[in-house]
Amino acid sequence: MQSSIEVFLECQKVPLDGTLAFAFGIFFLVVDLIFVYLVVVNRREQVILRSSPLFCIIQLFGNILFIMGVISFSLAASDATCSLSLVFMSFGFTTAYGTLFMKTWRILQIFHNVTMQKRALTNTFLLRWLSVVIGIDGAIILSIFLVNRPTTKVIYLSETQQMETCDFGMKSIPIAVMFCYKAIMVIYGVVIAVKVHRTFQQYQRGLVHDAKKADDFNDSAHIGYCLYNVFLLCVVLVPTILALPSSQYVMQWSLLCVFMFACSQFNVVLLFVPKIAKLFTRSAHSGQKQSSTRRLYSVFVPRGSLVTTAPTKTANAMLMSIKTSNTNTNSMNLTETLT
Repeated sequence: MQSSIEVFLECQKVPLDGTLAFAFGIFFLVVDLIFVYLVVVNRREQVILRSSPLFCIIQLFGNILFIMGVISFSLAASDATCSLSLVFMSFGFTTAYGTLFMKTWRILQIFHNVTMQKRALTNTFLLRWLSVVIGIDGAIILSIFLVNRPTTKVIYLSETQQMETCDFGMKSIPIAVMFCYKAIMVIYGVVIAVKVHRTFQQYQRGLVHDAKKADDFNDSAHIGYCLYNVFLLCVVLVPTILALPSSQYVMQWSLLCVFMFACSQFNVVLLFVPKIAKLFTRSAHSGQKQSSTRRLYSVFVPRGSLVTTAPTKTANAMLMSIKTSNTNTNSMNLTETLT
């Protein structure tokens, strides 16, 4: 039944078409789950082990929560979908971003240990601090639900069209506290990334003389790019979204979806695609090496022999003897040619 305002204005309800955002959300959700599976399966490989598999899984879990917030936000507006989108997006952002700057903070503490004292920066130690960061975010969300629970509202796109959307109470104090808290996280993460980048430049110039730390620096460089990405998106898109009037809600909603997808999936691609590519490249290279060794072994060892041990060392020794004999033959031929 239409209300008196709808009858008076003769407004037509326009549903928000979130099919495209929903499809992209499902696609990215499947991609993140595939990365979780690959990290769990290859958690003992050196490429994944160096990046701390536990924190990789936690970061992917945060991205999954963030994408679930986009999916719920693309559905028809209701009190349930509005509340779920707020919870998923807030916890997802805090979990994924907090994992990034925790790992960067650990690298910074290791390389800026001026007192040269031994520090136990274990995964358990970082998990405690990450739990504190997520706990503060949970307290802020709880205050939002106590003060101003997300509900639905009707906005007028024109004199003849209206749309039902979510009302998060953007002018309330808990929402302002939440924005300030996440802004502090973003700025703090960028500051840490800049300090680590300067240390990486010192390493390239030869001021840091530990070659074992090169891989840690390379991984931290990718994390720094992710932190810069989130910072630039927050600086550019968030003020634009807040500055648009309510009549441009479709544009607001579209920019918000772009912001959420770019924050989460760009970081996933930048951090995990190179690791997975290295895993497949090394497995293919090791497979080719083993096949070549087996072919060499089949040449020198006749079929039906009683050799049951691994042929790798024998084949390598035979290969070295062949190379030595070939080298001696070539040197003798060169000597004969010169004389």
